[in-house]
Amino acid sequence: MNLPLPNYIIQLKHFLQKHSRLLISLLLTLFSCRIHFVEIFLNSTDGSWTWALTEAVSQKQVFGRDFVFTYGPLGFLSTRYIGNISKIYLLLGDLVLFLATFNLLFRSVNLFRKEWILPLFFSVIIFRSASYSQAAFIYFIIYVVLCLSSDTNKNRNLIFCAVLGTILFFVKINHGIISLALVLGVAATLARKHIKSSILLLSTTLLLGTFLYSVSNITLSGYIEYSLPLITDYDEAMFVPINPGSYSYNFAMLFLALMTIPVGASIYKVIRSKESTSKTLYAVPIIAIVCFLLYKNGFTRFDRVHYEQFYFGFPFFYIITAFLLREQNRKTVIVSAYCMVAISAWSLTDFSELANNNLLKELSNRISIGRYYGEVFAKVPPTELHYDKLPDWQIEKVKGSSVDLIPRDIGKIPKSNLKYAPRPILQSYSVYSPELDSLNGYHFLKKNRPDYIFIQHDGIDDRYQFWNESFTKAVLSLNYEFVDDTPALEPLKFLLLKHQPGSGSLPSFTKIKEETCRMGDSVIIPNDSLPIYLTADIRYTTTGLINKLLFQPPGIEMTLITEDGFWRNYRMIVPIVKTPVPVSNLVTNYYELRNFFTGNIAQNIKIKYIIINTHNSGVIPEINISFYRFDNYR
Repeated sequence: MNLPLPNYIIQLKHFLQKHSRLLISLLLTLFSCRIHFVEIFLNSTDGSWTWALTEAVSQKQVFGRDFVFTYGPLGFLSTRYIGNISKIYLLLGDLVLFLATFNLLFRSVNLFRKEWILPLFFSVIIFRSASYSQAAFIYFIIYVVLCLSSDTNKNRNLIFCAVLGTILFFVKINHGIISLALVLGVAATLARKHIKSSILLLSTTLLLGTFLYSVSNITLSGYIEYSLPLITDYDEAMFVPINPGSYSYNFAMLFLALMTIPVGASIYKVIRSKESTSKTLYAVPIIAIVCFLLYKNGFTRFDRVHYEQFYFGFPFFYIITAFLLREQNRKTVIVSAYCMVAISAWSLTDFSELANNNLLKELSNRISIGRYYGEVFAKVPPTELHYDKLPDWQIEKVKGSSVDLIPRDIGKIPKSNLKYAPRPILQSYSVYSPELDSLNGYHFLKKNRPDYIFIQHDGIDDRYQFWNESFTKAVLSLNYEFVDDTPALEPLKFLLLKHQPGSGSLPSFTKIKEETCRMGDSVIIPNDSLPIYLTADIRYTTTGLINKLLFQPPGIEMTLITEDGFWRNYRMIVPIVKTPVPVSNLVTNYYELRNFFTGNIAQNIKIKYIIINTHNSGVIPEINISFYRFDNYR
C-alpha cells in the first residue's frame, strides 16, 4: 500500500515545479562565478605587467599617455589582481556579469529540453575559467543578437548590451573598439523601426561611458591611437607557430566545423521558407565574427595560456547560439554540445598531475564555488611576488631614486622596494612598431623620466633581443651613463644606467645606402667607424595576406654572419625592422650590451652579412633595405 506524501513534501514539489526555471537559472548563475575572486600570486612575464597595470591605476597614471597597453583602467577586472584598489570594484564588475548571466539563462532554460541541462551546466563550469574580458565580450555579443531580434522592446537586453559594451572599452581596447562599433551599428539599425530602443541604447552607453571616463585617468585619443599598432601588428610580432598536428588545434577546427550545424540549419530554414527573419539575418554574420575572433585570440600565440581561452568560452557560446537560432532541439546539435563539453574538459585537464595526486584537486577547484565566495568575504591577503630581488649593491645605489627596468621583469622592482617610474609601453617585447618605440624613446627625455635604468639582455621567442626598443636604446645611450662599481664576485645580470643631468639628445641617423635584394641573399653590412642601422621593407603576397588573416603570418628568419665565421639564426619580426635596428656589431650578452652603452660597441664582434629568408611562398621575394649611420653615437 502506498502511503500518502506529507503535505510539506507535496508543497515543496509544487514549489519546485512552479519555480524550476528560476531555481535552475539561479543555480547556474551561482556556478558561473570566477574560480578566484582575486589573484594573490604574481610571477613570470605576465605577472609583471599585471602588477604594473594595477600600479598605473593606483598612481593615477594617464592611460593613453603615461601607460599604453591593450588593457585599460578597468583591466584589473580581467587580471583579478587589485593591489591597493578596493575589492568593491571587482564585486561591481562581477555583479554585472552575474546579472547578465541570470537574465540570459532565465530566458533560455524553459526553451531547452532536459537533455541540455548537463552540457549547459558543464559549459558554465568551463566558462568560469575564461578571462573577464572574454566572458563579457561573449555576453555582449549574445545581447547584440537579442537586441536585433524581434523582441527589441525588452529594455533590459538593451541596457545589458550598452553596459557590457561600455565596460569592455575600459577593460580591454581590442574588445572595446569592436563593442562600441557594434553598439553604434545596433542603435542605427533600431532607429529605423524602434527609435525609443535606439535612444535607450545610446543614452545608457553615453551616460555610463561619461561616468567611467570621469573617474578614470585616460586620454581617449592616445588610448585608441597607441593601442592600434599594438593590435594590428600583434599577429606578426607575437605569433607562436601552430603545430598543425596538435590535438589542441585540430579539436578547435572541429569545434568551428560543428558550429556550422546550427548556423547552416538556420540559414536553410530561411531559404526554404523564402522569408528573411531579422534574427537569422543579423545573428549569422555576428556569430561568424565571434567564432573567428575566439579562434584568433586563442591561436595567434599558440601556447596553453592562449588556446585555453578558446576552449573556456566556445562550448557555452555554442549552446547559447543554438538557443538564439532556435536550433536547440536538433539531435545533432545536442550531440555536438556533449562532444564539445567533453573535449574541452579533456583538453583543459593537466593529466601530468595524476602522478602526484593533484588531478582531483585541480578538478575540484574548477567545480567548487566555495573559494570564490570565500575570497569575496575574506580579507584580501598581501600579494606574493614570486621574483628574485635585484642585486643588493644596486638596490643600495638607487634607493630613494626613481627606476625603470628593461626589458620585462619589472616585478623585481616592487620586490626590491624601489620607486617605479615606468615608460609608456612597459615591456620591450611589446614595442614592435615605430610609433611605440618613439613613444618610449621620447619618454626618457621628459621631466618624469627615471633616475636609473636596470637593463638586461633577455627576451622571448628566439628574437635578436637587441633589436627590441632599438630607438629607445639609442636615446638611452646618449642620455644615460653606465654605473660601473660592481662588487667582486657579484653575478653580472643587470646593467645600471644613470641619467645625465642636462642631457636631452636625440639620436641622429643618416641614410648611407639603399639596395634591393631577394630572400636568401647575403647582404653586406657597410663598414664604418660608427654603428650602422638597418630598415627592411618586407611585404606579403595576396596568399600571404590571406594566410596572415586566417591562420598565421608567414614565418621569416634572419641569419647574422660575423667576422669570426659563425652563423647566428633568429626569428625576424617584420614590424620591428620598420624602425632602424643596429646591425654592425653583435650584442648578445651583458658585456656586449655594456660596450654599447659605454661607447665601445666597436669592440664587439663585427657582423659582415645579414640573410633574410623564408620557406613560405606568401612573402614577396624582393626586399628593400636601407642602411643608416648613427651619427652622434658617443
